[in-house]
Amino acid sequence: MRYFVVNDSMIPLYGQPENGYTKMQAISRAQREVEQCAKMFNISYFECASWFHILDSKMHYCVELDTAI
Repeated sequence: MRYFVVNDSMIPLYGQPENGYTKMQAISRAQREVEQCAKMFNISYFECASWFHILDSKMHYCVELDTAI
């Protein structure tokens, strides 16, 4: 199974591999995006974390991976 990082509007983030990420790569990418947004907007990491999600290759939410962000 491969994974993709999307924003809250279900739009995939730029620059992702065509075949997706492994679990750890997807979590790492989402964490980097959250950190960048938190710094850019000067808000908490946890508030920004709700803006990103991880989907599997069948485009289903991966709740267990979202909580790892």
